[in-house]
Formats: sequence, structure tokens, C-alpha cells
Amino acid sequence: MKGLANILGVLGVLIVIYAVVGRFVGGATIGLGIIGITAKAALILANSLILVALFIKSSK
Repeated sequence: MKGLANILGVLGVLIVIYAVVGRFVGGATIGLGIIGITAKAALILANSLILVALFIKSSK
């Protein structure tokens, strides 16, 4: 479970970085040209992943 928490935490941080950079470099939406989402939605997803990772790490 701790490995899953680490993966979710790192994924959350990468999404935050991608959302911030993508918002200032790109337009109103970010994505790989296939799926476009708003930067605000990406930040909400990233925060959710980080919170889930923290809950998993804190459980024994």
C-alpha cells in the first residue's frame, strides 16, 4: 500500500506541474491534443490524488 501511495503522490505532483506549465504555455485547456481539460480540473484531480496518497500513507 505504501508503494501505491508513493505512486499516487508523484503522479499528483506531476499533474500539478503539467497543469501550471500547460496553462501558461497553452490556451484555456491542457492536454495532449486528444483530451482537453481545463487547468482548474487538472489541479483538482492532482489535489485529490495527493490527498488519497496521504490517507493511504497515514493508515497502518
